[in-house]
Amino acid sequence: MNKSNADAQENIRRYKDAKALQPEYMRFNDKDDVDNKTGIRSGISRNTLRMVPTCNDAVSADKAGRGLTSSKIWFDEAAFIKFINIIYSISGPIRDKASEAAKRNRVPYGTALTSTPNFLDCVEGEFYYNLLSNAVKFSELMYDMPMEEIYNYVYENSTNDLCYIKFTWQELGKDEKWYENQCRQIVDRVRVKRELDLEWTFAVDNTPFEEEELERLSSLALPAKDTIKIDKSYSFDIYQEIDFAVPYPVGVDVSGGLGQDFSCLHVVHPKTDKTVANFYNNKISTEQLKVLISKVGRWLPFCFFIIERNSYGLAIIQSIMEDPKYAFLRSRIFYTIKEEDRNIKSGKADVDVSAIQVKKKKSKVFGVNTSKDSRDLYMDLLNDFVVNNPEVINCKEVFEQIKTLEIKSNGKIEHRKGFHDDILFARMFVAYAKTRTTWRRFTKNYTEGNKAGTAMMINQYKYHNVLEMQGVLSPISANILQINKEIEKAQHENKYGKNSLISKIRNFNR
Repeated sequence: MNKSNADAQENIRRYKDAKALQPEYMRFNDKDDVDNKTGIRSGISRNTLRMVPTCNDAVSADKAGRGLTSSKIWFDEAAFIKFINIIYSISGPIRDKASEAAKRNRVPYGTALTSTPNFLDCVEGEFYYNLLSNAVKFSELMYDMPMEEIYNYVYENSTNDLCYIKFTWQELGKDEKWYENQCRQIVDRVRVKRELDLEWTFAVDNTPFEEEELERLSSLALPAKDTIKIDKSYSFDIYQEIDFAVPYPVGVDVSGGLGQDFSCLHVVHPKTDKTVANFYNNKISTEQLKVLISKVGRWLPFCFFIIERNSYGLAIIQSIMEDPKYAFLRSRIFYTIKEEDRNIKSGKADVDVSAIQVKKKKSKVFGVNTSKDSRDLYMDLLNDFVVNNPEVINCKEVFEQIKTLEIKSNGKIEHRKGFHDDILFARMFVAYAKTRTTWRRFTKNYTEGNKAGTAMMINQYKYHNVLEMQGVLSPISANILQINKEIEKAQHENKYGKNSLISKIRNFNR
């Protein structure tokens, strides 16, 4: 299927041209073969390639969706297909039924959607963009996963069982000279963004930022450099090399894991203000998120967490403070001073330190609020980033959500209907925390002159992971890990000489 019948027929013609290039011994002709503009059928294998006509109204779209009883379906230029929202949704159960039959018969199956970006404020573009937003992003880590683990990874990180793979012109072997020539031919900057840079844009913009400012952000915001799995189900996109001695602030936006808003953990460098790592998922439950926070707390031994104090976030904060399993995190939950936060209501980010110091008793408030007053302050901080420090917006996902902000009729700045701002706000929690006096308490240099202490913390994280793995290891492997742990501990304490260690290993081998 394509956005027009002519384009769909052109795909069939391309298939025929490729088939004609095969050597003679790979061509299988039969008297029952069918070959025309709208389809091909093999008389020998009974395999059929057929075109689905484009739809002119909702009724024909409904009919087309119900007719997709095939194990393999390809929607080409899906973001431009009229009524794709009806066709794809109606065909869901039918596609699933065909896939089950194909799986039983050991026949390849699946649904592919390919497209360049359309405008975000048209029905087709918005629907396709939401499919991408709710799909799991492809990672090369998947090459090393067993098939069952891949299925689980896709299930836990998507709400539609789709995997989003993006190819840039650089990955397709084109160089800067080719890109410059294409820009000269296209001329229109909006079309360059869509066709070459694969950016999703709005046809009608009501953004609070200037076009030049967004262009600048677009050039500075980069895709992730790497992906790191924290456990079997969840992974972090990595934007900068991680220094385990740094006290990274982690902004935490919490949702209910109901497949709508996203829960996000956004790691930022405390000095450069640039994104270091990012995680987001709209299916993770609050209990799973709490476990993930503890894993991140061991992965980054000096990080601290700036958690949103909504109904879900408050439950996580309270659980961490009360559950003995999370005791090591209690001193790493960011808090503000209640008296200081009163400045928010007057719209001031600056802290009136002298007024606070007068009070001997200060009330701690764990996490950060997302009230109307604080939201306005976050927007002011964001505006300062965009205008004065655009280089700190180095995360592509943050930039994509900045683009969806618009000025509402009541003057408020919010994301457009159907879009999200969870990653952006997880980032802005860190920006807000940096304006509080308590920031210094969490970002002081714990490791200055104490490299041994840092190494010990990192090793503790490694051992924690080893203990988690031991449940699935054989007794021999578990013993090897245990002896290694004892040896490293002995070396750290200078308890054994070299000969004693060798003797210990030999005894173990016997």
